[in-house]
Amino acid sequence: MTRRYAMARLFQETNAVSPLPTEHHDFARFEHRGKALLDRCFRGVEEMPGIWWDAELTGFVRRIQATPDAEVVPLLSAFAIPGGKVRREVFEHYLGELVAAVQRAGPLDGLYLALHGAMGVQGLDDAEGRMLCEVREAIGDLPLVVSFDLHGFLTPARLGAVDGLVVYRTFPHRDHAATGERAAALLMRRSAGEIRPVHAYRSLPMILGGYPNLDFWPPMSSLFRALRRLERRPEVLAANLLTCQPWHDAPSLGWAVHVTTDGHPALAEELVESLADQAWSARHRIPPPVDTIEVALGKAKRSPLLRRLGTLCLSDTSDAVGAGGIGENTAVVEGLLTEAPQLHAAVPLRDAVTVEALYGTAPGTRVSVDVGGRLAPEWYAPLHVDGVIRSCHDTTVLGGRTVVLDVGRVAIVLTADTPIALGPRFFQDVGLRPFRQDLCVVKSWMAFMFYFFLQNRRSLWVRTRGVTDLEALRTLSFDVPMHPMDEVEDWRPADQVRRSKAPTA
Repeated sequence: MTRRYAMARLFQETNAVSPLPTEHHDFARFEHRGKALLDRCFRGVEEMPGIWWDAELTGFVRRIQATPDAEVVPLLSAFAIPGGKVRREVFEHYLGELVAAVQRAGPLDGLYLALHGAMGVQGLDDAEGRMLCEVREAIGDLPLVVSFDLHGFLTPARLGAVDGLVVYRTFPHRDHAATGERAAALLMRRSAGEIRPVHAYRSLPMILGGYPNLDFWPPMSSLFRALRRLERRPEVLAANLLTCQPWHDAPSLGWAVHVTTDGHPALAEELVESLADQAWSARHRIPPPVDTIEVALGKAKRSPLLRRLGTLCLSDTSDAVGAGGIGENTAVVEGLLTEAPQLHAAVPLRDAVTVEALYGTAPGTRVSVDVGGRLAPEWYAPLHVDGVIRSCHDTTVLGGRTVVLDVGRVAIVLTADTPIALGPRFFQDVGLRPFRQDLCVVKSWMAFMFYFFLQNRRSLWVRTRGVTDLEALRTLSFDVPMHPMDEVEDWRPADQVRRSKAPTA
């Protein structure tokens, strides 16, 4: 008899500091259902066009279809770029659709959900906990396995609703498909009655630590090695570390560790306690102070040999779209024009109004326009520039309609939507060559280092003012004192408070 395993995704990472809510159209950019979803989950096809080739659902499909007498039932995938809190009615729409899709799917042997773990919704403290509780109510005793991004967090409601949890193991993230495969293996074993999962977790009152947070670099490398060692034990089904999205405002936010054993609750508690101590020891490794634009550009100007050998990457840490930045910060453009007009630079900037006004204008046309600072003027100021149209594009996925505007030696890549400027592809798709630039400005704290590995000769970080600046964390409040804003010596009191909460969303 064929076993039927359903899969779905509802994925968004929330920056609670951002004043810009995440709307339905933000999810609709990456929305697929049924057979159209399944067709995206094969090798050689971009599962998330412009984002990832093989993501979690591709890995899940690969593992299920490699198993005799097993079938994938594709339900729904909706993905939004990191941003502000999801509007409540948008969340309710997708949750209702997900539950209805499960109920219409016919007899199932298991369900896999690919979630982020840090989705915030207006008016809800634990949106994904609510989602999992409602899905559990709809499916009864059916096995349910969930995957989270490394930057999620845990609550009693979330773990109380699932049979299995797997979490990314890399940063920058590159194990999406492997995570889906791990989820499939766990789901099939649970469905066959081979295992009896028992969970244990600890919630740590820290939102920063482990810098530079790369999985292959100390101190994080030793933590991930510890997880892999645990999973080599036959009694351990999963061992996970979550380092949270620090610009979230969930009351129970924080790093977390999690262990699932096969019917050994005491062992799970023993192992997770040790993991918590190891993770807590990394709490003082926080990012160092970030340069001002003037200092960073001074370093760039004093690096002529490095610029000739490739490009320098200038990270706009105050407007990092990978952490929920809006993408419309003009401060770096202004700094380049005033402090370093001799440098050739490529800079992403979100401005749908100006793109609409300029799109279709002939290359070589001179224009005088205001750019940026429209969606969140309390954070980002508009900038008036005089420039020349270089080109117009419809990149659809990488920001929609796009206009490249030359202002002196700065090529401003104006996008109608969030500019996913994490790697060289963003610039290459609009005709710019990173090797020809003195500077490529990226909207990323750390992930760009992986994507720009071949082109980047020096990384520079700048701080201006924005929703992903570390100072913005001080606007958030939590249910317990939180490192590094507060002095916290021991993680246990906060953990006991959080885990004692009733498992409701």
